[in-house]
Amino acid sequence: MNKNSICILAILIGLLVSCKDNEKDKLYDELNAGLENSNNVIENSNQRIFKLLYDKQFKSYTYELDSIWYPKAMKVKGISDTLYQQLEEIKKIIQKDTLHQNNNYVDEKKEHELYINLIKYKKEVLSVDSEVYYTFNKNITITSGAFDSTEKTEKGFNKTFLFTTSTSAKQQITCISKLQNNIKLIENAVVTFCNAKVSDSWCGYIAYQLIANQNTNHLKAGDSLEITAGLAGFSLIKQPKVFINNIEREPVNDRVVVYKMKASGKYGKHYVPIMVKFQKEDGTISTLEKQIEYTVDE
Repeated sequence: MNKNSICILAILIGLLVSCKDNEKDKLYDELNAGLENSNNVIENSNQRIFKLLYDKQFKSYTYELDSIWYPKAMKVKGISDTLYQQLEEIKKIIQKDTLHQNNNYVDEKKEHELYINLIKYKKEVLSVDSEVYYTFNKNITITSGAFDSTEKTEKGFNKTFLFTTSTSAKQQITCISKLQNNIKLIENAVVTFCNAKVSDSWCGYIAYQLIANQNTNHLKAGDSLEITAGLAGFSLIKQPKVFINNIEREPVNDRVVVYKMKASGKYGKHYVPIMVKFQKEDGTISTLEKQIEYTVDE
């Protein structure tokens, strides 16, 4: 939490302390509405980042790194969604039972489950990757900086944040919205980190060149001519199509085509047409052509 956020929170707390109960509830309503709006804004940002990571798997120069970091980002999303939804369900329980006289809206089992899952959430997020751990181990706030930095107890957590007889329903709902806000902020920080690990910057261009070689330039009638053809700089995602003698040939493991043919029975120079079709980074189809020349000696 930055200094500005701390100042704003301190002001709000000061106002709440000095207010009467009905005035406090109005302030909690406003604070909760602001937190829920913030959650929506952060979620929209997270969705844009997930879309960026998803799209990077279809670019040849980001595919390899994206195949590593996109699954990690989605794992963080899954962990965050599960805890966020648990908090949302508790919020609904409180909203339905606001007339309960002793303000114990949530049973002890759900209180316990929430405490355990909040503690587990940080460990699960940090375990996604060692770089995530070293970057965020000291920068993740689940509840508040002061509470997270001390020795935590379940009783202390409930007393400090949520389930006590002295807190109103609106106070508890606001606390839950703040926990949800923390989760969204953590998710945003980690998935932004994952996205940054897959650089989408592209300087210059890819220069494509058809490569074609033959085992010999001079043959006798009936000798074997072996041609190796492929595309230098071809996409890691889209396999180029190679045509030799106007027929598409299947590539071998190193992504080039090895084609063997019998030399013509006629003496003199002969030509073998080669064509490669491939998809460029902008999605357009390009074609390169070349001829292999060989001579049949007498």
